Amino acid sequence: MKLIRYIKNKAVLTHHFLRSIWIILRLVMTYGRSDNRYILFGAPYHPNLGDLAQTLSIKEIVKDLDRNLLSIDSITFQYFDIGTIKKFITQNDIILFHSGYHFIDHHPEFFNYLNIVQSCKSNKVIILPQTFNLKNPVNMKMFTNSFSCNRVTFIARDIVSFKKINELKLKLELRLHADLVTYFIQKPLILPNPPMAFIRKLRIACILRNDLEKKINETDLKTELNKNSDIIYDVFDTNVRASVWLIDLAKRQLLVKFLKNLLEYDCIVTDRYHGMIFSVMCRKPVVVLPTNDHKIETGAKFLSEHSNFVKYCNDLTIINDVIRVCDKIKHDVTVTLPQSDIHDILK
Repeated sequence: MKLIRYIKNKAVLTHHFLRSIWIILRLVMTYGRSDNRYILFGAPYHPNLGDLAQTLSIKEIVKDLDRNLLSIDSITFQYFDIGTIKKFITQNDIILFHSGYHFIDHHPEFFNYLNIVQSCKSNKVIILPQTFNLKNPVNMKMFTNSFSCNRVTFIARDIVSFKKINELKLKLELRLHADLVTYFIQKPLILPNPPMAFIRKLRIACILRNDLEKKINETDLKTELNKNSDIIYDVFDTNVRASVWLIDLAKRQLLVKFLKNLLEYDCIVTDRYHGMIFSVMCRKPVVVLPTNDHKIETGAKFLSEHSNFVKYCNDLTIINDVIRVCDKIKHDVTVTLPQSDIHDILK
């Protein structure tokens, strides 16, 4: 067993190294040949479907623009520093920072971004839709010192983040745009199926997180759901078991498989930001639970303003009532998002 684990770990490390070599080779092979390169930093390399879905949406958006995308993830920095990588970045290249929740005190990508923006001083930098929640004064000072320049565009993915940055009075260009995975609401990866018409128990998917952002106790949620004899429920997360090879080569297939599973349910209950967006992608009524920050609440507010089946619930004692409301509208869900200007921002 130890030998198998050893061989597996060595295989993963070898894959990481060879993949990093290939990333550098791609930078070299396309160096100076094109004025339309996007260099993406911060792409995730772990099996969280919300993060992988963001990477997929970035690739689709760049594909729409007919531009070249070269992705450099954090694993590459284990073998090559920014000084080496910078040698193969021209001043015409546009640097993208991956969307998500990287501008928070404990996230390592925040410190990578500081290093990159300080090193690549002649490049335009676009920070793709982010939740901004820095609180540490030292980190906040580093942010203001490094990102306050007119070559930086920061895209906030919620109004709270937008206002926090706006209050800093920085020289950067500040924009507001929904999470990039909403791209797949308007250009779906799968076709939603109609709910079952015959009478039966409601099938509920509980997509729950288990990390620092978690606020709702799973046991408390189950206690309330068990009071409702008209439902059955399953509990899982957007984190999936997948090898590094699947993460690298089969992001879309992993996501589609997850979405097809969601189609089997009548309603979703989630405190996962992208669990909420996946529910809208599948046109499934979703009950959104609070977390320890503003991220999911502001996302739920935005989606509820443009659909009739996203319901925010910060009181577990009424969750079964909210589920009953979702059951009544499951045959008549509607969603109309505002026109996205992300392509114009990236041009």
